[in-house]
Amino acid sequence: MTIQYFFLDDIRDAPTTFWRVFRDPLEFLKEIKSTLPQKVVISFDHDLGENTISGYKVACELERMVMMGEWKPDFIKLMVHSQNPVGVAKLKVVCDNIMAMHWEQIREEVEREPELR
Repeated sequence: MTIQYFFLDDIRDAPTTFWRVFRDPLEFLKEIKSTLPQKVVISFDHDLGENTISGYKVACELERMVMMGEWKPDFIKLMVHSQNPVGVAKLKVVCDNIMAMHWEQIREEVEREPELR
């Protein structure tokens, strides 16, 4: 399975062409939910324009999905590229929580599977 790169930003383009750019946070979430399981790298912007949810809210939804077992990627790396320092701090906390839950789920799966030990 190849790694999928998601770049969530309302204005900036991704640094390289292998990133899939999402301008709309709801379209991003729809895509994430529809491609399970997966190997993903996600880069978040915080401020995604007026009249829409923030990158922080998107990350909170991913956190909820991981917590509820609704999103179980095979591999995940989360990054923040926002220019908003308060938004960066908030996003990093949520991203760290997602990563911690993700690795805890993997650890639990390994402990349940005797052939993986």
